[in-house]
Amino acid sequence: MPPIWRQPLALAAAAFAVCGAAEVRAEGLSFEPRGRIQIDVQSRDWAVRDEDDTDIYIRRLFLGGQGRIAGPWRYRADFVLTPGSDTIGVDEAHLEYAGEGWSLFIGENKVTAPFGERTSSLDVPFAERPTLIGAFGYGGRAGVGVLVKGEHWGAALALHGGSMNGAEGEGDVDETRALSTRLTRALIHDAEAGRVLHLGFHARHRYQNDAPQRVRARAPKWARFTLD
Repeated sequence: MPPIWRQPLALAAAAFAVCGAAEVRAEGLSFEPRGRIQIDVQSRDWAVRDEDDTDIYIRRLFLGGQGRIAGPWRYRADFVLTPGSDTIGVDEAHLEYAGEGWSLFIGENKVTAPFGERTSSLDVPFAERPTLIGAFGYGGRAGVGVLVKGEHWGAALALHGGSMNGAEGEGDVDETRALSTRLTRALIHDAEAGRVLHLGFHARHRYQNDAPQRVRARAPKWARFTLD
């Protein structure tokens, strides 16, 4: 096996092994491992240029876990792994107090994020999420959020600071604060017939003190492996 294949294949095996593991429970505590890896393969065979090669992109790779601590307390922590990088990113890392029809979130959470961010990468209709998700810095943010929900509706309010992954000089310093809300309603919910109409409203007011302001969307920083 060529050496360049070993790292992505080893990462894929680890992620799939984690996804297939069973939930562990003991005296009110539980742990369920989570993991996902999405790989893109691109092959180029030029008719007029001598630059034929094959690229392997690791589009998404995370490992983590979720479960219960005691009673109504739950936890979730997902860590983003980028091969070749010296840092490990945090996708979500929060505690949740699950009451009757409501929940309190503490930590890095996405409780008020728009629909385009909340939808799993397994279910998004395109290869990438909407441009505004990256341009306006949506994703997990450290803070406190409250979610109230019924059978076909939900309402969330959150106060967030910066992200655990933020770095000074990138507009995500300690002074960052944001107040956001999200309201949803399923006007039509007939899963058996495949008929669902989902309406949602999201608003956010973000204050960054004297941090530089920049709104932009950038291509994903995939890990890349090239075979010549």
